[in-house]
Amino acid sequence: MRKITSLLMLFCMCVGMAWAGPTDLPVMSTEGDIKYYTISNTRSTSGDYLYWTANGVKDSNERTAASFFYFTGSAEKCYIHNYSTNLLFSGAGAWTAAGVPCKLSVSPLGTGFMIGFNDTFLNEKNFNNEFTTWGDVNDAGSIFVVEEITDFSAIIDVPAAKAAAIAEVNNYAVVSSIYPAATSTVEAINAVTPADNSIAGLNAAVEAINAKVVDYKKAAYAALEGKYFSIQTLTTERTKGFMEMASSNVVGAATLASPAGLWQFVSNNDGTLKVFNPYTGKYLCEPQGASAEVAVTTDANSAGNYTLEVNDTNPAVADAKIKLTSNGKSVHMAGGHTLVRWDNGGASEWQVKEVTNFADVINAYKTKTITTLDEWAQLSVVFDASLITTAKANINNINTTDFATFAALDAELTNVTDAVAAKMFTFQTLATDAHRENVWVSANASTGKAIGAVEQDYNAIWSLRHAGGVSFYMFNELNQVYMGNPGGNCVLSAE
Repeated sequence: MRKITSLLMLFCMCVGMAWAGPTDLPVMSTEGDIKYYTISNTRSTSGDYLYWTANGVKDSNERTAASFFYFTGSAEKCYIHNYSTNLLFSGAGAWTAAGVPCKLSVSPLGTGFMIGFNDTFLNEKNFNNEFTTWGDVNDAGSIFVVEEITDFSAIIDVPAAKAAAIAEVNNYAVVSSIYPAATSTVEAINAVTPADNSIAGLNAAVEAINAKVVDYKKAAYAALEGKYFSIQTLTTERTKGFMEMASSNVVGAATLASPAGLWQFVSNNDGTLKVFNPYTGKYLCEPQGASAEVAVTTDANSAGNYTLEVNDTNPAVADAKIKLTSNGKSVHMAGGHTLVRWDNGGASEWQVKEVTNFADVINAYKTKTITTLDEWAQLSVVFDASLITTAKANINNINTTDFATFAALDAELTNVTDAVAAKMFTFQTLATDAHRENVWVSANASTGKAIGAVEQDYNAIWSLRHAGGVSFYMFNELNQVYMGNPGGNCVLSAE
């Protein structure tokens, strides 16, 4: 039996019913032809209806989806299904996925039908709206009447579904830097009309309404393609609020002064998108465990699939409206100004703004680049002074303002660092105490560590490879390894 589901069920007390007759048994439903019924308790003077509860079955004079059932099998071996849960009746005290078969028969009193279990019958227990089983076929508490449900419009409320969908898209449209005006989507939602008031017709209408919301988000995400954005948290305790890509993670930056702080969104055309940093060529990965740092990757297939959800339940400030979420998990800037998964509410709001003029970022990056070259100029044993002078002049002559300008600025730095990479260096301590005097930094291949050597040989010859800014990696040419971060002993690594 197929599973009957509803995307939206809003319940009310009064539902249109068609009288099935006091002694009629319900019609058995089959695949593609489901007939729903209420089951009335004849003992009650108010005509109470059986309904599903987690612990079994009770009755009430309120008609809700929990009191709607359909029947499969035969009168001799019948299964009773509940509309709201798709669970099956398993006796007076339980509902399960498998269910327990029962026997349906017309009451000998001629006032309804009976639900039998192993020569006993479902019976109201002590007039307290709970049920047990009973052996007396002539007991009025064992007799029920079924009424077929022919109109579900009060259960699956299409107008309410429209109102909810319209409210959702209008809320998205508030963030105009990402989401377009919702006028056309609202018109499309209002134009949805159910084919009929059957469960299938009404559910199809609700699905169509919800699809309009998804289409609106897909169109919004597709419109972001090729644009550049800043992403900033504005909470007062996160003073370094701009998301900026570092070499292996995302950090907070106090100002938008680097191309690594400019982001793009790549639509997956399924209501999700990837968060991409075009300067570094890296994507955000899926958020992992709670409070875990969000990793980055150059592989689009390993990137996280994010949504830009509007959040106005607990915004840090009025302009911070977006929650950056993936599979329901949001990311935010932690106290250490790294990007982490956050499961605790309001601190994950972001302000996302389109950046169309790169002039300010380019000027800031130019200043930073010139400062870097000036710092390099102090290390004349490493850097070529004439190359630095030329690079600074070329940088000052760059007047373009598109995104490619950043690559042009970096190319001037690269001209200087390439010259450094072609050189070989030794590093010798000038300590005066006897056991450190004239000691060279050397690579010990047998231990895999950088050590001090009292004799200079090929193991003590290094090159410098640019690591960004004024930083360089030390690379041992003989052993083809890098020196790792200081900490205990400097471990050598091939990467």
